[in-house]
Amino acid sequence: MKKILISITALFIMSLPSVSHANGAAMCVAMEKNSNNVRIDKEYFIRYGGGSDTTGYHADTKAREDFREKYSSTPSCRNSARKFMNGGYFVIIESGRKKDYSGAYYNRWGIGFGNTRAEALIDAKKHLSNRDWGWNERKHGYKVDESGKF
Repeated sequence: MKKILISITALFIMSLPSVSHANGAAMCVAMEKNSNNVRIDKEYFIRYGGGSDTTGYHADTKAREDFREKYSSTPSCRNSARKFMNGGYFVIIESGRKKDYSGAYYNRWGIGFGNTRAEALIDAKKHLSNRDWGWNERKHGYKVDESGKF
């Protein structure tokens, strides 16, 4: 009886879904102040890929390391976490709004993740609007800077 229970338990454990690989993406943004002392996006660092040790969290760590090679400030980062373990897409968009309310230069990026590029673009627009409350898609538009599969 004991051998049967051990065999059943072993078969059950072997039948559980396992993730033999992982995938993830992350972006960190360096910011600076414009002439009106408003924080704007200066440069972004993107990391993505797949492998036995890559999740959105791992990609985030690598993007932060890339950031720290050039900057000592705190980056604004977003990652795909563990939502896309079997892969997904990312899209980075840049706001078409190039002036702040006082007329000084202004820039913002947003990154989105999804099971398709279309889903990732929708998520990137949401992220951009959360980072820039003054951004309006109809009024300002956006430009896709980078997109890919991870």
